[in-house]
Amino acid sequence: MIRLVVVPVAAALVLAAPASGGHHDPAFVQVAAREFSFSLSRSGIKPGPAAIEMVNFGADPHNLVIRRLKDGAVLGNSGAVLSGARGEIDLKLKPGKYVLYCSFANHEALGMSATLKVKDEPPPE
Repeated sequence: MIRLVVVPVAAALVLAAPASGGHHDPAFVQVAAREFSFSLSRSGIKPGPAAIEMVNFGADPHNLVIRRLKDGAVLGNSGAVLSGARGEIDLKLKPGKYVLYCSFANHEALGMSATLKVKDEPPPE
């Protein structure tokens, strides 16, 4: 005998939603790295915890460095990420603009950089 159980969509969403307990998940940004470009999955996020992941789709090793534009402070470095691998930097970001770039050789000058904006209302995707 097959028994069909129908659960209203609203109830299913409530049942599937994780309990937050006042805790906020970090904003997530993925950086696709290739020779010689960086592409961000989103151009802006809200201030607070952030997980910035670089996936190296290129043939050469690359890294991900995060520099605050305002004062040039380097806030994180993934270290070398080999072809086909991933590297992640977890940090807390304040409002402002940040440059994400590869610091190997002249990769930044060749185009391996992108700007991430952190503000209370990030731009729509």
